[in-house]
Amino acid sequence: HAKAAEQNAAEARKVVARVNGQPIYEDQLKPELEKSLGALRRYGMRKDDSSAVKRLQARVLNKAIGDVLINQESKKRTVENNEEKVEQRVKDLEKKYGVGQGMERYLKIRKITMDDLRESLKGRVRVDEYLKEQGVLEPEIPESRIREMYDADPDSFSSRETVTVSHILIAVDEDAGPEEK
Repeated sequence: HAKAAEQNAAEARKVVARVNGQPIYEDQLKPELEKSLGALRRYGMRKDDSSAVKRLQARVLNKAIGDVLINQESKKRTVENNEEKVEQRVKDLEKKYGVGQGMERYLKIRKITMDDLRESLKGRVRVDEYLKEQGVLEPEIPESRIREMYDADPDSFSSRETVTVSHILIAVDEDAGPEEK
């Protein structure tokens, strides 16, 4: 009975994309979309700017598709010392938020359990290892390539000296003496 209710709930969700058969649901994108919309509104976006909202929706969806693709590809690889890497990340979080009550607050705010956190970190470690393997996470750029880019357009790596001058004018009475002026 519980499985049927779970299936009905999943069917009620709107699928906005499928990546190799894996659905991406509209409600999964909502938190990121709301966060981005909030930022745009703080910078002065009008609430009725539907073209900006559509562009933002497309950007959020494209990011979600990319994340799913990377996650799917990372699952094809095995990570050496995965459990140790996960435990190190847990320890790093404990250092940041504090062991005991600090971590309890961290988990409570995110509405997850320690097991959920570890499972999430396993995926993160797997993805990070894949991105390192692809040279994306910590790219190694040879000095010769950096020099080549600089030599091709040195003006783009420099800035002109600027001076900012300001002064404050204060109105004084015309009849004021020299000392007051």
